[in-house]
Amino acid sequence: MKQTMKITIPFLAFALLAGCNALFPSPHTEGADYVMKHGKLQKVSKPGAAAPDQQTALATQTTKPAVATIPASYGQIAYPTFQYVAPYPKDFRVAITDSITGYLVPDRSLPFVRLNIYFNETTLPQAPDQAASIAILSPMFRKGGSVKIAPTVLDDSLELLAAGIGGDLGAFNSVLSLNCLSRDFSTTLALLEEVFTKPAFDSTRLELQKTIYLQNLLHKYDRPPELLAGLSRWAMYQSGPRMWNAKPEEVKKIHAADLGKLAQNRFATGRIIFAVSGDFDSDTMKTALRGLFSHLPQKPSTPQARQTLVFKNKPGIYLSDKVATQAQVSLEQPFVQRPHADYYATSVASYILGGGGFTSRLTLRIRSDEGLAYSVNSSAGSDYQEVSTTEVNLQTKVSTAAYAIKLIREEIQKLAEQGPTAEEMESAKLSLIESLPGIFDSPASTADAFARSETWGRSFDHFKNYPAEIRAVTPEDVKRCIAKYFSVDKMTISVVGPVAELQKRDEIHGVSLSDFGKIQIIPVDSLEMR
Repeated sequence: MKQTMKITIPFLAFALLAGCNALFPSPHTEGADYVMKHGKLQKVSKPGAAAPDQQTALATQTTKPAVATIPASYGQIAYPTFQYVAPYPKDFRVAITDSITGYLVPDRSLPFVRLNIYFNETTLPQAPDQAASIAILSPMFRKGGSVKIAPTVLDDSLELLAAGIGGDLGAFNSVLSLNCLSRDFSTTLALLEEVFTKPAFDSTRLELQKTIYLQNLLHKYDRPPELLAGLSRWAMYQSGPRMWNAKPEEVKKIHAADLGKLAQNRFATGRIIFAVSGDFDSDTMKTALRGLFSHLPQKPSTPQARQTLVFKNKPGIYLSDKVATQAQVSLEQPFVQRPHADYYATSVASYILGGGGFTSRLTLRIRSDEGLAYSVNSSAGSDYQEVSTTEVNLQTKVSTAAYAIKLIREEIQKLAEQGPTAEEMESAKLSLIESLPGIFDSPASTADAFARSETWGRSFDHFKNYPAEIRAVTPEDVKRCIAKYFSVDKMTISVVGPVAELQKRDEIHGVSLSDFGKIQIIPVDSLEMR
C-alpha cells in the first residue's frame, strides 16, 4: 500500500528555520582567533591584525591583568547589592476615552500578540437555581459559536490560525482574552468580537457542557484537597450568591434561551482597562481597539453594587470524613482588604512563619525537626475587592494531625511573644523585595500587571514604593501582626481524613484535636450552600 506524508505548514516553517541555521553560520565563528589543530586550540592572526607581540605590548600598556581570588567557601562569595527599578506604568499607558484606558507593551522579538480586557461588571446568580446557568455561561460563549459562525467552523478557524480567544464572567470583573500571531491579529480580533457580542449557545455543545459539568459535580469531592477546600469554605463563610452550589437537576434544565437572557449586555463598555503586549504598531493597535469598543454594548461607567463574602466568625474544629492515610489540615482567619496599613508587615511576618520555604519556622520545626510533613506553609492574602484571609496549610499522617497543629500554635505564639531575629527580618525583606522583578519577567506579564493594578485602584507609584514599604517593617510590627492575624483563638481549623482516627488522642505526644476547640463533624453532603 502506498503511503503519503503530510507536512503541515508549521512543521515546514520549523524545518526551513532549522535549515537557515546551517545556511547562515554564527558570526562568532567567522575570523576566529583560535583554530583546532592536532587536538589543541592554537591562536592564529586575523588578516591585517597586529602581530602577536604587538598585541601583547598594546594590552600591557592599556590594562593590567586582574588577580583572580577563589573564596575559601561559598559563604564568602560577594554579590553586588540588589538594585532594581520597576517599569513605570505611565510610560506604557494610553487612553481611548476617559473610561477606557490600558497599557501597550510592544515587543518585536517574536511575532505574537496577547490581549486582555477587563470590564468593571459583576455577574452573580439572582437566585440559587441560577447558579448552574451562571457557571456554564462563561465557557459556552467560546464553545457555542456565534449567530454567523458554527462552533466547528470557529474551532477550525482558530486552529488554522494557531490562535486562542476566551472570556470569563466573574464576581467583580469580566475578562476577554486573545492570543495570536501578529499577522493574524485583525482576523482573530474580529472572531473575538463576533463570538462574545453575538453568541449562539449551540444546543449540541450545550448538552456536552452540561454533561461535563454534571460529572464535575459528581466527583468534585473525590480527592482530599478538593474536599478540604469545600470544608474550609463552609466553615469560614455564610451562604450567599458567591457561595451557592448548583444541583444536578438544575443543570439538566438549562436551555440555550436561559443563557441568552443572562448574556445580554455582558462585556459592555463602561470602565474598561486593557493590556496588550507583543509585536504591533501602537497607533494601529489603538485604532483596532477603538473599533472593537465601539461595537460593544454601551452602558455608563457608574460603579456597581458588589456582593462580597461574609464570614461566619465561628472558630473551632471542623472535620469531614475521608478514607486516607494522610490528614489535610487548614487553619484560617479573616485578614484585611487592601489597601491596609498592616498588609506589608503581615507579609513579612508570614514569610518568617511559614511562607519562606526551608528557612521558615514552621518548615524547620514541623518538617526538619519532627518529620511530620513534607510541606507546611503560611500565607497572608492580598485582595483589593474584599476581605482576604490568613492561612496555614499542611498534610501529615492522621495520627499526628493534632500534634502538628499544636506545634503550629506554639510557633505562632513564640513569634508573637519573642519576635523575629535580625537575620530572619533581613532574609524575609530581601526575598520579598527581590521577587519584584518576577512580576515583569515578560512583556505580557508587564502589561497585565499594570492593568490589574489599575483595576484594583493602586497608584502609579505602587511598584516603585513597594521596596520601601517592605523595608519599613519593624520587628515590633511583625510581633503585633502575627498576634492579631494569626491568632490561635480566632483560627478556624478544617481537617479532612478518617474521622474516627482523627478523634483519637495521640498518646505519644499527649494531645488531641478537642484540645483546640469544639469539634464539629460536617458530612460531605452538608457542604452545599443554598
